[in-house]
Amino acid sequence: MKRVSYELYTIPLPFVLWFVTFKEPLLGFWPTLTASASILLLVSLPRWGAATFTFDIRQIVIGIASGLLLYLFFWSGFQVAKSIPGFTQTISSVYELRGGIGTTQIAEVLLFPIGPAEELYWRGMVQSYFRERLSTNKALLITASLYALIHLPTLNPSLLFVALVGGLVWGYLFNRFKRILPVVASHVLFVEMIFVLAPIS
Repeated sequence: MKRVSYELYTIPLPFVLWFVTFKEPLLGFWPTLTASASILLLVSLPRWGAATFTFDIRQIVIGIASGLLLYLFFWSGFQVAKSIPGFTQTISSVYELRGGIGTTQIAEVLLFPIGPAEELYWRGMVQSYFRERLSTNKALLITASLYALIHLPTLNPSLLFVALVGGLVWGYLFNRFKRILPVVASHVLFVEMIFVLAPIS
């Protein structure tokens, strides 16, 4: 019998962690999300390769630019769609998860561990696993879909859409550059813009 790979064994874990984070955040939303991300960081540790952290300033700049463009894409979409009945409520509900945590604290945990942990797990480990066994595009689509689906407990279509598009963008960057740092730069800047620097709603 063919053995199930370590990566596949771990995939149910983020579904459980994100369900707890969104439905039963015993520590409060942001502390629980921080703990969940830290667990994913530890889980991904055995699959960190020598190329994972290779530094290239050009790729970092591209990552930052892509994070900004991704933010502008969603900001523009909000301006167009905000007149749709009920749409702004789906966006506002995301910001209601703050739970008394200060902006500075949110900025810190987004910088580390949340942003890096999500990318090291989803792109650095899971997408790498599928890319070695399937086509590059299939690996990207599967990983982005899984990443979006862990947000399903929110029952928030806007958040699911953001997660899916973000996953596709970050998956493309990872396939294009074969490095995690530009992807982390993009992810961190995007979430910092969304939650701290320039909230959309």
